[in-house]
Amino acid sequence: MVKRIITALIGLLLLIIIIRTLLSSEKRRFKKDIMELKGAVEQERYDTALKYIDQSYNDENGLTYEEIVNKIDRLFSSFDSIKVIISGLKLSIDSIGQDKTFYASCSLGLKVFARYREDKILLFGGIIKPASVRAWFKKVHTCYKLYNAQY
Repeated sequence: MVKRIITALIGLLLLIIIIRTLLSSEKRRFKKDIMELKGAVEQERYDTALKYIDQSYNDENGLTYEEIVNKIDRLFSSFDSIKVIISGLKLSIDSIGQDKTFYASCSLGLKVFARYREDKILLFGGIIKPASVRAWFKKVHTCYKLYNAQY
């Protein structure tokens, strides 16, 4: 009887360790994807930036995937030296769907600066305090894609 209890506890402990390891590796992957999206915007890599936006994107403000594509296109064609500043990044792996899709979210402070002709302009966020952003992602194939945001 005691052997069974000890075996069950060891099995439970191993299961907890495996789940925790899996979630921490998913968080690292999620953070890497967010940083790659940031880098793609700063380096004006259009296709790479769009790789991280889900085509079903739709937010509370009515912004859709097509409108994001247009905004990114105008951003890259109108401004130079784009700088994205992320602060207070908090990541969460929220759930795993029945189809084994990972769903994740993050909250962060965001400021976006760019050069327009000779002037440095704040495009998003406050001068003193960054804009508060909450974003939801789902893992599609090998990367996390943004499908909703509050800002």
